[in-house]
Amino acid sequence: MSVKPTVGMIGLGNLGNPMAVSLLNSGYEAVVHSLSRDEATNLLALGATWSESPAEVGRLVDEIIAVAAPRGVAVLDAPVSFLAKAPIGGSRSSAALQIFVGASTEQYEQHLPLFRALGGKPEQIYHAGPSGSGYGIKVLLNLLWFVHAAGTAEVLAMASKLGIDLRILQRALCASPSQSNFLQYDINSVLESGDYDDGFTIELVCKDLQLALALGAKTNVDIAVATIVEQLHRRALQQYGSKSGEMSVVKLYEDAVGKPFRDA
Repeated sequence: MSVKPTVGMIGLGNLGNPMAVSLLNSGYEAVVHSLSRDEATNLLALGATWSESPAEVGRLVDEIIAVAAPRGVAVLDAPVSFLAKAPIGGSRSSAALQIFVGASTEQYEQHLPLFRALGGKPEQIYHAGPSGSGYGIKVLLNLLWFVHAAGTAEVLAMASKLGIDLRILQRALCASPSQSNFLQYDINSVLESGDYDDGFTIELVCKDLQLALALGAKTNVDIAVATIVEQLHRRALQQYGSKSGEMSVVKLYEDAVGKPFRDA
């Protein structure tokens, strides 16, 4: 009978905590650490072990270091994303995840039970290719979301100037080939209450966009769109501060037209 590995979780915020809950409920042992022990209270009640540092997590679990390959230890990358088709807040209420795995076919199949235990939906766990491919998908996924955010903000700004009802516009666009998850779900918090989602900050957005630019340089692709989108988000960071919400680029366009995008 196979023994399930002890898994380390570092970072227990909006994403890490529900993943750890799912892991524990699936019968895995977990060693956890975060900036605040309070973030682990519910996990400790479920049987997780608290660790005082990331380094200690590494010592207590079955894990993986940069020197793993020369020692015959397999390394997988498996970035995650919350499933779409829900508002930002709603999508973070449970660990219903997409998981993008970079690994050999054998390694991928061997660790499928673990990915499912972390909250990955069977049809949303992807074998992306060799090691590093999962990381590539996650960077590109984030990039396209930021493109949608900037593009939607620009369209709303022009519609606002034209006196078009923004909710009518939203309905029309969502029923058209230009529909996106951002347009259908994520923008609603801005339209309803001016919530730009500071659960993920513009500072982190700009960090992720830098990763996308680096990927563009690595692939030698002319990433003109990504470059402009990165500049817009960086301007939002400079204008509203590093801890402002991830959709602050929308506020940038609101300020440019002189009024917020809100329901009447």
